[in-house]
Amino acid sequence: HAVDVFTPDTKSPIIIDFKLDANSGVLTLIFDEVVQFTTLNVSKLSLSNHPFSDVVYLSGTAVSDDNINIDIILSPDTLDNLKSRTNLCTPSLVLCILDFLQDVVYDHSNNSLHSGSQQISTFNLTPDTMGPILTEFYISTDEFSVGTVDHYVITLIFDEVIDPSTLNVTEIVIQSDIAGSLSYSLFSSSILSPNLYDTTILLSVSFNDLQQIIARDPIGNTISTTFINIGASAISDTAGNVNLDTTIQVTSHTADFIQPELVSFDIDMNLPLITLRFSERVNSTTAQLDLLTLLDSPFSPNTYVLLNSSIQSQSTDVFIQIDNLDLVQIRRLPPLFYSRNDTYISLSTGFILDHNGIISKPTLNHLVGNYLMDTTSPELLRFDFLFNGSIARIYFVFSEPINFTSLDLQGFSIQHSNNDDSISYSLTSSYATPGIDTSIQISLSEDDTQNIQSIADLATNKNNTFASVNGNLAEDIDGNLILPIFNFDSLQVSNFGVDMVRPSLRNFDIDLDSNLLTLSFDEAVSILSLNISQIHLQDSVSSTSLISLQDSVSTGIDSAVIFITLSSNDFNRLARIPICQTRTSCFLTFPVNMITDTSALQVHPILGGAAINVNMHTPDDTSPSLLEFFEFNLASGYLILNISETIDTNSVDPKYLTLQTLFTDPLQSYTMTGGNVTSIDGTQLQIRLNTVDLLALQRNEHLCTQRGNCYVSLSSDFLTDINGNPIAQAGSVPPGFIVSNYIQDTQNASLLSFDLDMNTGELLLVFDEPVNPLTLLTTAISFQTSKSLTDPTLYYRLTGGSTVSSINSIILIQLTIFDTNEIKALDFATNENNSYILLSSDVFQDVAVIPNYVNTIVDGAAIPVSTYISDTINPELIDYQLDLSLDTLSLSFNEPIRPSTLNISRISLLIGTTNLTLLGGKLDNNSRPAGIQVLTYELSAQDISTLKLADSSPTSVQLSIYYNAVLDMAYVPNAARFAFTTPVLSEDTSPAILVSFNLDMNSSFILLTFSDVIDA
Repeated sequence: HAVDVFTPDTKSPIIIDFKLDANSGVLTLIFDEVVQFTTLNVSKLSLSNHPFSDVVYLSGTAVSDDNINIDIILSPDTLDNLKSRTNLCTPSLVLCILDFLQDVVYDHSNNSLHSGSQQISTFNLTPDTMGPILTEFYISTDEFSVGTVDHYVITLIFDEVIDPSTLNVTEIVIQSDIAGSLSYSLFSSSILSPNLYDTTILLSVSFNDLQQIIARDPIGNTISTTFINIGASAISDTAGNVNLDTTIQVTSHTADFIQPELVSFDIDMNLPLITLRFSERVNSTTAQLDLLTLLDSPFSPNTYVLLNSSIQSQSTDVFIQIDNLDLVQIRRLPPLFYSRNDTYISLSTGFILDHNGIISKPTLNHLVGNYLMDTTSPELLRFDFLFNGSIARIYFVFSEPINFTSLDLQGFSIQHSNNDDSISYSLTSSYATPGIDTSIQISLSEDDTQNIQSIADLATNKNNTFASVNGNLAEDIDGNLILPIFNFDSLQVSNFGVDMVRPSLRNFDIDLDSNLLTLSFDEAVSILSLNISQIHLQDSVSSTSLISLQDSVSTGIDSAVIFITLSSNDFNRLARIPICQTRTSCFLTFPVNMITDTSALQVHPILGGAAINVNMHTPDDTSPSLLEFFEFNLASGYLILNISETIDTNSVDPKYLTLQTLFTDPLQSYTMTGGNVTSIDGTQLQIRLNTVDLLALQRNEHLCTQRGNCYVSLSSDFLTDINGNPIAQAGSVPPGFIVSNYIQDTQNASLLSFDLDMNTGELLLVFDEPVNPLTLLTTAISFQTSKSLTDPTLYYRLTGGSTVSSINSIILIQLTIFDTNEIKALDFATNENNSYILLSSDVFQDVAVIPNYVNTIVDGAAIPVSTYISDTINPELIDYQLDLSLDTLSLSFNEPIRPSTLNISRISLLIGTTNLTLLGGKLDNNSRPAGIQVLTYELSAQDISTLKLADSSPTSVQLSIYYNAVLDMAYVPNAARFAFTTPVLSEDTSPAILVSFNLDMNSSFILLTFSDVIDA
């Protein structure tokens, strides 16, 4: 039958709920009817936290099994974007609203979903609980470059958005392989964007971390030798989930970790120019000339370090323009750089950096590649003429260093005009000052001087003093003849009549016995111009150790020889290093501003690498002496002495040092048995006393208890100075050496440890300093069961005790028997785990003049026993009492016992000839607690009957107790004791009482039962 009326579906579908799983990245839409999931337009959906501003527009793929529940698998970008919003769809902020536009989906009647929004329920939100995983990493220098040095960046890529602020950079390890054979944990690198939530982190590699990675070659050189390990919990995602421990290989890298190294070098002595070629482009501004050394052979000590030359670079080449001052010094060190075979260089690590900031590798003894000999002729650039009375000098200044031995002074002429030599004179017998330099001093002979002075209008002033030079006047170091200066174009004098000769040091002497340094120059120098601080003494030509004088002084007049008195400070600095203690370890250098001559001309410097050796060396033969007993600290156990000069601390023997009450005829004295030197070589000596000496002094009531009774004396065997001179004997003659600073003992003694022997009842206390046993207050000592007391019953304060110890840091206290047994009865202090001590401050006083007490040990800081000796001595029966009126047996022991462990069958009584082993009974109520010494046992009726039947009025009883009848508090069984006769026997004075009776009419018997044994 066909439908009569058909009403089509015109109702729009409705989203009744939705679910979000942040782990799987699935958003589930739940509709009120079947829809066509294929019509779902995901781009019309978004998640927001209205009324706030965060919105995430969705993308992904829709799938469905029933067309009512549609799963949208969110795209990775959408999921990452969602996780980066910490206030959107998270457990802590459940504002998670789904917004949708018109026509986002259609049902099967093509009704579209109307636009609207839906808020998620708390139970429908599955938060992110999976930790992030590192998936890739890169090392690059392509971005973030700063200046001329590339910036190194490590890029970390995770499988989800992470919170960069949680990164612990020290958990990141760069390594050479998966196993980490070579590795380095980052220390000071930092995040470039610490507040940006993303799947990617950019780490800026610090300079220190970079150098550490480079030092672990081959890390970073290739992909196959570059791995990273990020430790567990190094970083968290935005949901607070920590990462998993991961080690992966670098995906790719463009960073340069390879150190530049020298490939070759050339030198052109014409320019003169050194060209260094490196394996890669380098940055000349980072070059350090003091890390480049010139050598004439691989093993030669003949070396030079450039001081004034300049550097520039182009790509992989570095050009060093040798300065004239450096060239002069090089030429003074033949055969350095004289030929190809005499030309080597060494570069120390870090001579230069490449443009990535990578330090260069060291180069050792590298032979020059191309060596261009100097073929340029030298030139006379200028000359000066000085008349000083009868002394005349000419100073030549050449374009390059000249060897004075090549000079032929007959090739030098003086003429009165620039282009006219009609009035002229050529030198004949003058001579040059020896040396290799661009400046040469010519001392005119008497004949040449007189001849020039005898010619009118010649060399009387600057305007009639000109020079012409032939090609034989001089040669440079490579044999190139000087360029001539012709008489028709001669060279005018530059300075006339002014002394232009710079002074030079000829030699120096040092006398360490009289503390005198002597400098000898080639001319008079100005004593007022002397700059003491510019005098440098060193241990070798190339200087492995060096000092500059500080406060030495020089007095006297202008002279070619000056005397410098070495100050105590400078003398001791020389000894301490040591420098100049022998002739072979004594060299001198100085710069140009050390001194001037009387014409204010600066001295020729003697620079590093060309230091001169001492001429005459007088060693130190003077014994050091004691200057002051500076300080004594009895509490801390050290003393300080001031000595007149630097001493050898290895030579100190404290056994030759004595402390005494007075410098002469002391009442008491004490000679050290040892000790440790805690100072370095110098003029102040600090000795820490050994334990034996410290205790002995602390126990002495008359010696060094105050400043007035604390003197020191020592013998010559006590120590030596650096040169082996023994110290002068000191301290036994007036006024002696009383201590300058006496540090009073104001520190309380502290208990370091204690031992407890429960066998002997002995307590051993160990303090950090001696205490006076006569001040013992035993009631200031308490014991408890733990560091902090929780049960007040497990605490005991001593009532007495004594010690026979002398003044010492170790005191042995004999506990009273009462205290020992009381402690045992409390059932603690039974082992090292329940034995703690407390002290009041007045338990002892130390031996200071003004006595100090002991540091209090309070509850909460109780000290555990160090050595515990448990009670292993068998308890003994010391008394017993048999009371036949009360039918009881009382047993008295010498220490507390555990009544519950009593085995009555291990006890027997002998009355007359009857020997009874007790069979039963019970403890009375007062004898049940553990820790009592006297227990009372109610005998059984059977045992009482046996006893009284044996003898109704016994006069003596013997008791025997066998081993293991009872245990003490330490569970030690009692000692056996046999035939122990009781001193007290309580006879039976109680009348028998009829308890019951039975009547038997068959047998005609009446049975009467009494409370005691009766005489029938």
